[in-house]
Parts: sequence; structure tokens; C-alpha cells
Amino acid sequence: MAVEINFEQKDIANKNLYGKFYSSNSKIRFFSILINKFLEIKLRIKVFSINIVRKFKRKIYSNEIPYESNTIIRTSLSNNYKKIKDDIENKGYIFLKNFINENYYFNLKKSFPKTYELNKSKNSHKNYDIGYIYLKDRFNPIFQRKNYFSNFYDFIKSEEFEKEVSKIFNYKNNFFCQNFVTSFATKNSFLIPHKDSLSEERKDLNLNFIYFIDGNDENIEFSGGTCIFNDNNGKEILLCPSTLKNSVLIYDNTRNFFHGFKILKKNCFRKAVTFQFRQIYKNN
Repeated sequence: MAVEINFEQKDIANKNLYGKFYSSNSKIRFFSILINKFLEIKLRIKVFSINIVRKFKRKIYSNEIPYESNTIIRTSLSNNYKKIKDDIENKGYIFLKNFINENYYFNLKKSFPKTYELNKSKNSHKNYDIGYIYLKDRFNPIFQRKNYFSNFYDFIKSEEFEKEVSKIFNYKNNFFCQNFVTSFATKNSFLIPHKDSLSEERKDLNLNFIYFIDGNDENIEFSGGTCIFNDNNGKEILLCPSTLKNSVLIYDNTRNFFHGFKILKKNCFRKAVTFQFRQIYKNN
């Protein structure tokens, strides 16, 4: 859940999703309330209709790609243990290029879900298509289909990768994959500058990985390049990705900074997988 949201950004988000006549003012008059309700209902109907059509398409279309199950996935974490540890402990975030080996990345990019495999969002604060949602200990039948994409998910929640993440901090505390989700941002998508609710609930180390699979590198600022901000209005930039192709932003989502991206422009896009790792304390 997004917390500590700036009112100006909230108004931008609402007008972007519902239209320019939507009012975010908490003291609006009766007529404005009616307009808001009308725009909200109109949007819900639109999103519901789109998602119904996409659900139907998922039943009749197949996104199968030839798959070699013995293909190995290697990440760049082991080559950057010290830098990751130092930057996470000192700043709370780090950006890395070439996250996985090139041959697997090529196949992963080709097998990224089609638009109809994802659901359109009706959340003004996190306005982009999402799907392939994994929550620890909850079964999702979509992962029964084996291809390079689902295999990547299997790798991320594997004991092998959990050990790789834990080794960053010299096994001081073990980490496990809590959840992950796939997202596809296109024109008018938006992620409001915010903190995750964990920043208020927990103070232990919780790592969020935003793996950028593909995007428009010619206009990263308006192609869903998630930035780290010092303020909730997105004015004081601490870090922005330099490429949206096979790169990863890692940050501790309990720290005192914000993240988000600007409204995407025409011909801009971003494909990503976000996954979260939490600690398991050895004395528990």
C-alpha cells in the first residue's frame, strides 16, 4: 500500500485516470461529488469490460514459446556483493545493469506476457497492467504453464536465489521471497511518488527488486523508469535508472525515501517484474 502521498501528485494521478474534471479536493461541493462519482463508475465499467475481454482471450489464445528447461539463469549479484551491501546499508538503494545472463534474458524478453494476459488497473496511484501475481504459500494456476517466463519465477523463489540474496549480507539474516508481480506500463501509466506501507510497519531490512526487462531507453524519464526521491512530490531525485533493459533497482522499502515514475508518454513503455525479499531471523 502506498503511504505519505503528496496532494499535488494525488490530483495529477486522479486527473490522469478519471479525466480533467475529477476533483481531489476533500471540501468539494455536491455537484463536484456527483461528477466524481460518475467518472469513477464510468472508469470501473471500462476497466471491468477490458478485463473481461482479456480473460476471454486468455482462454482461447496461447502464448507458448519453445522452451529448454535446462537453460541456466545466472545473476550479477555475486559480482557485486560488497557494493550492494555497502549501498543498501548506507543509502538504502542501488541500481545494477545486466541483471541476468544474456542468453536467458533474450528468451525471457520474448516470452514476456502479452497484454491480454495481464489485468488493467483501476488504481490511480499505481496505474499500469499487472498479472502473474505470486504470494508465498498461495497457489496460482497460471504458473503451471512452463516457459522461460514461469521458469524465471521459479528461479526467483528458489532456495538457490534466496541463498544468493542472503549472501549479500554474509548470511547475517536469511531472506525469503515474499511475493512478486509482473507489470506492463504504457501510455498514461503512472506510479505516484510514495513509500510502501512497510516503512511504517517494520524497521528490519526488506528488499524490493524492480527488474526492468524492457523499455524505451530513448526516453527513460517518461517510460516507467522508477526513480528514488527524497520528497513525495518527485522533485528531489536521488537515483534514476540509466537503462530499462535487463537492469534492476534494489531498495530497502523500510527506509525514509520515496519511489515512483512519471506519466508515460506516447510510444513509451516498460516491462518489469517486481519481487520482495524479507528476512527470517535465525533465532526465530
